[in-house]
Amino acid sequence: MSSVAASHTFILLLALAVKTSFTVEVTIAALDPAGFTVLSSQSSPHGVVEVIDVPPQGLRFLRLGRSIIGASFLNARYRDQEPFPNFALLQSAAMHYRATPPSPPQQQTSILMLGLGAGVVASRLRWSGRYYVDVVERSTEVIRAARDFFGYDASDHWAGRTLVTDAAADDDDSSDGGYDIVVHDLFSGSAARPSTLGALKRSKLRPGGLMLLNFVGYPSKAGGRAVEYELLTVAQQRALARSFAHVRCFADAPLRLIPPGEPSNIVCAATDGDEHHTRSEPLAWDVAPLQRNLSTSFRAASLQWPMEAPSKIEDVTSDYVALHFHDATAGFELPQHPFEVAGQEEQEEEEEGSRGRALARLNVDMWENLIKPLLPNAAAWGLDVVAGAAAAGEAVAAAA
Repeated sequence: MSSVAASHTFILLLALAVKTSFTVEVTIAALDPAGFTVLSSQSSPHGVVEVIDVPPQGLRFLRLGRSIIGASFLNARYRDQEPFPNFALLQSAAMHYRATPPSPPQQQTSILMLGLGAGVVASRLRWSGRYYVDVVERSTEVIRAARDFFGYDASDHWAGRTLVTDAAADDDDSSDGGYDIVVHDLFSGSAARPSTLGALKRSKLRPGGLMLLNFVGYPSKAGGRAVEYELLTVAQQRALARSFAHVRCFADAPLRLIPPGEPSNIVCAATDGDEHHTRSEPLAWDVAPLQRNLSTSFRAASLQWPMEAPSKIEDVTSDYVALHFHDATAGFELPQHPFEVAGQEEQEEEEEGSRGRALARLNVDMWENLIKPLLPNAAAWGLDVVAGAAAAGEAVAAAA
């Protein structure tokens, strides 16, 4: 999102709020000269939860503290499209995963989503009628905003439940185990630990099930980010590979379109596979149903990412991401990095301090490249606190 190139304009920084009680304050504002409207503002222990319309971009955002955790198009014509490509990738990776169908055949595929955001992905999965989706979210304010402004159904029904609890807690027992798919969408500026991923696999995922992990990292060593790439992106891939036999990771845009040195949302898919998968194809997707069902307007690529010139972004729409993320010729996939058992745990402990400095650099780059360029007026939007946090992080990184 800096003079951000191509589809890389839209990347989310995900954060969680804390489950607790407090006074809610809601304000309705007129269109600000800066070009946005604050529809709702709620205090929370983890930061302000705001719903903000930005007509010049054609988007509605959900903000939690210093993170943008969801969005939708203002134009109803595009409501079935994801403004953020990582969510299109997550949705497609879940819906079109080539796996053993649940038994009996008429049973819905069960999905556990850790982190709600604006509820857009969960809603679309439920609307299809093929999925039972439980969502775990620790912020009642985020749930309220998703319900009131993004069409999320927070009631418990045949298509799933909304569970208010801390999804990151090691002793979380709010949801049943044995899900076909677990979506870990809890990135808040730090990596998911191997022990957490292993515990999720054991307690929530059925044998042979699929885990999807969404995080922010550097998709390559380019732009002077070789150390950060190794300590953040590669380390996260290996954390998954420690618990799963097969791991594939994808950036939210073709790698050639991501400017050197800029971070990206990265979605990793992990599974042990089962007897119905061939050894050479443990992680595969069948997007033929999506190809058949695309509307003619989107097939003609009439929708372009807002904020980017069509000549730059070409046809990288939500549907393009959903259709092609797993295709080797499209260039979304990152190199694989298997877990190396010998001495790796000790090495990770030694790297903890360096990883902290890499995360500080990542937070600076996320602010500069992914968030600030998206805002009509960052200071007016109340996010000047992020600039301060970014400056502090840059000082830490510079001292390394």
